[in-house]
Amino acid sequence: MRTAGIVLVALGLWASTAHADRQTVTWVGLSLAGTSYANTTNQDANMNAGARISLTFEDAPIALPPAGLFDHDARIVPELFAGFYMNDTRARSQIGAGLRAEIQLARNQADGFAFHMRVAMYAAARLKISGPNADGGAEFMLGEYLIGDRANRRFGWEGGLGLVKRPELDAVQSPELEALVNIFVGF
Repeated sequence: MRTAGIVLVALGLWASTAHADRQTVTWVGLSLAGTSYANTTNQDANMNAGARISLTFEDAPIALPPAGLFDHDARIVPELFAGFYMNDTRARSQIGAGLRAEIQLARNQADGFAFHMRVAMYAAARLKISGPNADGGAEFMLGEYLIGDRANRRFGWEGGLGLVKRPELDAVQSPELEALVNIFVGF
């Protein structure tokens, strides 16, 4: 618990002061999670829904290249997040931090193609504190998002796996596994 708090504070300070040229992007979205205990074979997964808000500290999105050209850029993006998911019997809050390794791609209009696009694809690793007992966990996600033309608004999705160590359970049940999907907008 104490280590996770120190990591969150250090990441926040590093992201905001060491890289003052970065902008803060707020991501808000819907979370869906299927959870089950790791070492139990006769248990159906619990389906959960919730919400998540994330703050990321990013460089400006990739610019559109000159007409007919393609461009790319690789980045490391620190993240802070808070959220919850719930079902008909329980709700679980989460708070955490992580890093996202992403590649942004941009393509401008070309002869015969009257469209342009900017998109980012990424892999993220996050540490989190979850539930009323502040159980430690992690999640590993793959995702992508589209970058809009005006005000660099974003729309995207991510999916992946998480696990939460649940010390109150016996060794046969713990850890709890999560299959995660998040759909979000960023501004």
